[in-house]
Amino acid sequence: MTRLREEKIQKFKDGDDYVFPEIFSRYQNKIYYLAVSILHNEADSEEAVQNTFIEVIANRASLRDVRSFNFWLYQIAYHNILDIYRKNKRNSTTRHGETILENYSDQKSDSNDIIRNKLLFELILKEIDKLPIEMREVCLLRFINEFSIDEISGIMSIPVGTVKSRLHRSKKQLKVELSKHHVMPI
Repeated sequence: MTRLREEKIQKFKDGDDYVFPEIFSRYQNKIYYLAVSILHNEADSEEAVQNTFIEVIANRASLRDVRSFNFWLYQIAYHNILDIYRKNKRNSTTRHGETILENYSDQKSDSNDIIRNKLLFELILKEIDKLPIEMREVCLLRFINEFSIDEISGIMSIPVGTVKSRLHRSKKQLKVELSKHHVMPI
């Protein structure tokens, strides 16, 4: 995962609003995808992204270490997504939306590789989407957003052992489901 240079994050933390568009464009799609994978609704996912960045701007002074910006941002995003999920669950109005993956292409690959990788990625995401919510969340943070187990523990406010257990159960279930499609995870 590409991370913004620390100098730019420091400028943003210090109140330089000119850096914000770069931060937004760098993280908007990843946070949106995390949201749509949990919420299954485009409008709610867009709301989660918007709420996340409003909170990021409002609380940027609370960022202690610019090196932990990625973790800090995803922690805010995760809690915004979870708030919307809980609200929808209470209201029983959760709707299913389509996952949008068009912004996830590797420009260094040829078009056949891009198509093949996108289809594989969509298959894996489809299977992750079938997991129970608590297992799905850990998978998305670990495999899609590439957070460490300790970071996931902090973002979700759960013990490291719980993260490991959920990942283990998720991998086991994904291996079975992906093998049905003749895809063997590494």
